[in-house]
Amino acid sequence: MFILMGDQKRDVRLLLSPLELRVALLARAGLKRWEIARALNLKEGTVKSQLKRITAKLRPGWKKDTFWLWPEVSRELEEAINELQSLHYKKDKKASKEVASSRPSEYTLVRKAIEGNLAGSQAAILYLLGHPSLKGRKFIAEARSLQWKLIQLGDKGEALALSAGARFWLKPALETLVENRYLKLLQSDGTSFYRPSWLPYLTPNRARGTRGAYYRIAGGTKEYVQGFLLKWLATELEPYIARIHAKMFKRWQALSRMACLAGREPPEPPPTLEMLWREAQSFLFSPEQHRG
Repeated sequence: MFILMGDQKRDVRLLLSPLELRVALLARAGLKRWEIARALNLKEGTVKSQLKRITAKLRPGWKKDTFWLWPEVSRELEEAINELQSLHYKKDKKASKEVASSRPSEYTLVRKAIEGNLAGSQAAILYLLGHPSLKGRKFIAEARSLQWKLIQLGDKGEALALSAGARFWLKPALETLVENRYLKLLQSDGTSFYRPSWLPYLTPNRARGTRGAYYRIAGGTKEYVQGFLLKWLATELEPYIARIHAKMFKRWQALSRMACLAGREPPEPPPTLEMLWREAQSFLFSPEQHRG
């Protein structure tokens, strides 16, 4: 039963359970499902089901609906939320563009009818324009396979092949080389994927992980690229790992504060600086993990 307030608003505390109220307050503050799960020591599936229950009780659009009266958030919780949100990475436009370009539109009936009669090259054009096409995708995959072989044989210059883990830990160095046109990204490697369990601590968006990749080395710059990477490993890798660790630790602290305020166990802490260093070394200083 609803109780009408003087300003015609209805208090959500009369409808929501204590857990639903905690989840709703964090969701209204802009936290992602995984962040709410870490803060309240819940599974993401539990948070998802709680949000569905909240929506069923308060109706869609409840986060911004002025009809509901919400309890004031404690100062400690507000500070923890603000601290967490201040640590968010900026959205990676290149990654978003790559994901968007790989998401094809649906077939039309006409496209389905004529697909079987198209040549491989024509189907490839349709696939690149955003239309699902098994024949086109296969044609492009075969062409790329041949292209990579020619590149690695030296027919089109030198190539640098990196595993997913090496690419992740070399990210700043690779970005510098790409920006200065010493390297050019040729192709992601779908067989190599790196998504450690602590990766969500580094991004407010869905942690998609890193794929291996092939880079083309600009003509006559192979020695410079090798020298640059070796120097970066010797002087910049350790500070880079320290920055990653500091960001994860601050985010974990904010989530732990929220968990304590909610009377929950704190989330599992991120790896230590020493553990991150050993993991980076396993990819960057092992011949099996780092090729180039």
